[in-house]
Amino acid sequence: MAHDVFISYSATDQRAANAVCHRLEAAGIRCWIAPRDVGFGKDWGLSIVEAIGEAKLVVVIFSAAANASRHVLDEVGTALDAGATVIPFRIEDIRPTGALRLHLNRLHWLDALSPPLDQHIDRLIESAKRNLPAAGEGEEAQRPVQLSQEPRQQKQPPERKPFRPNPALAAVVFAAVILAVALALTLAGKFRIRTTPPDQQTATKVEAPAQPAPVPPPGPNPKSRAAPASALLRTLYAEQFIYSIAFSPDGQMLASGSGNQIIKLWDSASGQLLKTLAGHGAGIYSVAFSPDGRILASDGGDLWDVASGQLVRTLTEPNGWIGSVAFSRDGRTLAAKETYKSTPLNNRCCIKTINLWDPESGQLLRTLPGHSNGVSSLAFSPDGRTLASGSPDNAIAVWDPKSGQLLRTLNASNGSSLKSTYSVAFSPDGRTLAAGSDDKTIKLWDVSSGQLLRTLAGGGDIIYSVAFSPDGRTLASGSDDKTIKLWDPVSGQLFRTLADHGEVIYAVAFSPDGRTLASGSGDNTIKLWDVANANEARK
Repeated sequence: MAHDVFISYSATDQRAANAVCHRLEAAGIRCWIAPRDVGFGKDWGLSIVEAIGEAKLVVVIFSAAANASRHVLDEVGTALDAGATVIPFRIEDIRPTGALRLHLNRLHWLDALSPPLDQHIDRLIESAKRNLPAAGEGEEAQRPVQLSQEPRQQKQPPERKPFRPNPALAAVVFAAVILAVALALTLAGKFRIRTTPPDQQTATKVEAPAQPAPVPPPGPNPKSRAAPASALLRTLYAEQFIYSIAFSPDGQMLASGSGNQIIKLWDSASGQLLKTLAGHGAGIYSVAFSPDGRILASDGGDLWDVASGQLVRTLTEPNGWIGSVAFSRDGRTLAAKETYKSTPLNNRCCIKTINLWDPESGQLLRTLPGHSNGVSSLAFSPDGRTLASGSPDNAIAVWDPKSGQLLRTLNASNGSSLKSTYSVAFSPDGRTLAAGSDDKTIKLWDVSSGQLLRTLAGGGDIIYSVAFSPDGRTLASGSDDKTIKLWDPVSGQLFRTLADHGEVIYAVAFSPDGRTLASGSGDNTIKLWDVANANEARK
């Protein structure tokens, strides 16, 4: 794939890297980013080296995790050796150390420390355009540069003689054109003399045989039927990427979190905007309603009163920022990941723990350590007795939230090149756990035994979100290929694809009655789909 920009980042900063990639590509700047652009069966290291060699610009998403990443160091060194322009895009307030300090200290930095991130990406787009040829020029844009390296000689153009058409030659050409058109039409059947009605003609026999029974036209592939236009109920418009969505327990309200640090509450039936909750310090990557529907939890540890839209409480970490949130079934426990920690040098580093809170009192109940590379997603089982956490460390952890005991670790990679699990979801009976990841598959696990039941492939690209329908018969997935796919979790069959978004699908959620599916996307929209008859597509 031809590209202008190579994006270097640590797996911990995948969301920021994807946001940069999507904004650059929306501005007409072609990007190469792993793992999206590493082809199946290709050597990972060789693909990286070739992509850097072809790039004109390398953007480094710089953070504490990137500073500690050997891969980022290798990519920066390769880019500088190749003569590419390198722009460090600093999303955390730290300075490079070790070998990266040698490479990056002499370069011009672009700081993206204060929210929202999008305002800094705007500056990055401007900088990229200044460092790249004008969009659409391609090789033509380089041609004047190549010519300018040759000795300049002023040559007089040859004298041009007026054109005088030859009447005889024009007549011959005209006749040839007429003959060619007539021959083409004849071959296409336009001049065929029909002696019988069109529906009785045969292409190879003079005498028509006895009329066979009519053959119905071929239907759509039963393995994956495209959704009819009527499946899309309505589209809700926001100002920024939609990273998270959740239905209220009664299904009457839909909450959405976006990149501009704003939560919106919508009437799910009419699509009317009911409330806007503002005051966050970063993008909203996670929202969750309490089981009684009275409280909405969001990134940053904010707890909102749904009826009034007022901030009730903020759960505070002494050294960090609260990320993904999930309520237990009884609403008495809120699980949240801590996304970074401030060091004595006022730097940030990756946190690998999950904290369990009492949302009523704001008291920290318990801390669950265990992952080696941060936490990307959380989900309680329907009975509240099990908590699952996904991570970029090739593992899914299953916990007893009451005791804090790690029950088992599921090997998320299963021999693949998986690096991150972006979404986990329990089936309604709590027996199956679905996990969407960056190896372009969904894995289904038996929760009690830890056995891998099946792998669903063909879901497009990176799987950012998975959700079970309330009856457990359908699994929805949202991915980097801009589509939502509906699966039969028992057979593993892909039976429907919903396509109307123009960008990545970051979030999917079923309504409590299972009749509506909501999807949130990087195209700044939420779409509500009618999936009441989804099961008919399997027949």
